[in-house]
Amino acid sequence: RHREAAQAEGAARALAKKIEAWLVADQRTQTTMIGPVPCFFAKMGGYYRWQIVLRGPEPESLLGMHLAQLKDWRIDVGPVSLL
Repeated sequence: RHREAAQAEGAARALAKKIEAWLVADQRTQTTMIGPVPCFFAKMGGYYRWQIVLRGPEPESLLGMHLAQLKDWRIDVGPVSLL
């Protein structure tokens, strides 16, 4: 999320490229990435929000290996809703 729409989108797209590389490097062929896309409520509290969804076996283990690079991101494992 970011107060500037272009910066929020750019950061989400950059992270998606990193995640794609991690998926390939770790041979996660059963894990798919959806996004990056704007959140359903794209702007909240003055922030533009984007999301990336990982579907597959234990996606949290992939993110855990790269946690240092995700310190500024919000990670929700097993979200009840994507709204």
